Amino acid sequence: DRAIALEWRDDRGPEVSSVESGHETTIETMGGGRRGVRFRADRVDRDGLGTDYKTGKPVSTDKTAGTRRRKLLSAILEGRLLQGPAYALELGRGRYLHLDPDLSDEIAVVEVEDDAEVRRRFETATSIIEAAWSRGVLPPRLETTKGDEPRTCEYCDFHMACLRGDSGARRRLVELAATEAAAGASILADIWDPGGRGSVGIEEQGA
Repeated sequence: DRAIALEWRDDRGPEVSSVESGHETTIETMGGGRRGVRFRADRVDRDGLGTDYKTGKPVSTDKTAGTRRRKLLSAILEGRLLQGPAYALELGRGRYLHLDPDLSDEIAVVEVEDDAEVRRRFETATSIIEAAWSRGVLPPRLETTKGDEPRTCEYCDFHMACLRGDSGARRRLVELAATEAAAGASILADIWDPGGRGSVGIEEQGA
C-alpha cells in the first residue's frame, strides 16, 4: 500500500521493465584488475531507474538533504548500502524506497546518482570487500569508529561463537587494527575503518 501511495498516486505510475532481475557490474580489485559482481534488482523501470525496497529504518531521518546525503555516503563507504550505487553505476540511476508508512515522502525516497563521490565510496568499499574475501581475511568488526558496538552484532547469526562480549579481546582487536593502520596498507585496518584508507581518510576529503 505504501509503495502504491508513493508511486501510483494518480493511477499512472512508472513503466516497470522488470522485477527481481539479475544484473552485473564490475569492481576494481586491489591488484588493479576488474572483477564482475552480480546483483539482483528489486525493480527496474524502462527509464533506467533501479529501485531497492526497504522495510527497515532509513539511513537518516534528518530534515536537511545535505545531512541525509552525508550519512548515505558514509553508509556506502562502510559497505552497508551498496545496492543503490550498484544500480546507479550499472543501470543509470538507483534509489531506496522505504515502505514504512510513518516516514515522510522526502525521507522514504533516497536517490542515488552516479556521481564522483558515490562512485569513489562504492569502489573503495567493494575493493576492500573483494580483497578481504579473496585473501580470507574476515575479522569481526566489533567496534565502530565512534567506539560503539555495531547494531549488526545484535542479530548476527554467529554471535554465540564470537568474542563480542569479551571487552579485553575487543580492545586487542581495536589496538591491532590501529597498529596495522599506522604501519601502512592493511586489509584488517581497511575493514575496521574504511574511511581511513590512505594518508587522508575519504571523509576528510570532503563530501
